[in-house]
Amino acid sequence: MSIIVDYILAAFVVFIKLNLRAFKAQYFVIFIREIDRMFVIMFKAQFILHKAKKVFKDN
Repeated sequence: MSIIVDYILAAFVVFIKLNLRAFKAQYFVIFIREIDRMFVIMFKAQFILHKAKKVFKDN
C-alpha cells in the first residue's frame, strides 16, 4: 500500500513541477482531472491487491 502512495505522490509532484510555469485556469482543470484519475487508479490497485490477498489465503 505504501508503495502505491509513494508512486502517486511522486506523480503528483512531477505534475505540479511540469505545470508550475503556466498554471492557468485550463491547467487547473487538467490538474483536478489528473488528481481524480490518480485516486481512481489508487482505489483500483487497492481492490486488486485485496483480491490477490484473498486468492493467496485460499491456496
